[in-house]
Amino acid sequence: MDDIGSRLKSERTRLGFSQTDFGAIGGVQKLAQINYEKGERFPGADYLQAIAKEGADVQFIVTGDARNAVACHQQDKLTETSEGALSAERPENIAMSSIASRLKFERKRLTRTQAEMAKLCGISREIWCRYEQGSGLPGSEVLQEFLKAGGNVHFVLSGEFPSQETLLIERFKACPKILQDAILRALQTEH
Repeated sequence: MDDIGSRLKSERTRLGFSQTDFGAIGGVQKLAQINYEKGERFPGADYLQAIAKEGADVQFIVTGDARNAVACHQQDKLTETSEGALSAERPENIAMSSIASRLKFERKRLTRTQAEMAKLCGISREIWCRYEQGSGLPGSEVLQEFLKAGGNVHFVLSGEFPSQETLLIERFKACPKILQDAILRALQTEH
């Protein structure tokens, strides 16, 4: 499954929905769903958010990497402290009810300016600002670039924080290849 369309179809099938029903969940007609699955069109963030609420693995759809669904539903959610260490924080203590606020949170967690993040995602700073203000939603291509920059797309779309294990895997994947190799060698060394 090399493209978003085939992975989207795979998730729809796994969840047991028809194209009509899955499209309706995402707020689109059956023809749009068909075009998404053929790769002729790309779904937007509002569609992805809606299907995530029904159990679709959006990270898998966008990137091809499956997330740990069980771990993402733990009671204690993780966030970054200013020192970069992990700390448990209750979700009710974080006021992030919209994609816009979660997108801004992730950008700040990555210590990027709006201009830097916009450039990494291949869009203008003005468009990025609209996303963070809630007057626009990023499409799947922008979300794919956001993920490559280290952003947590699943969190942005669903509001669910990753588990410590998921966060560790995401950080490992974001490391340069040479660092990944060094980490793997260190883990293979017997202590």
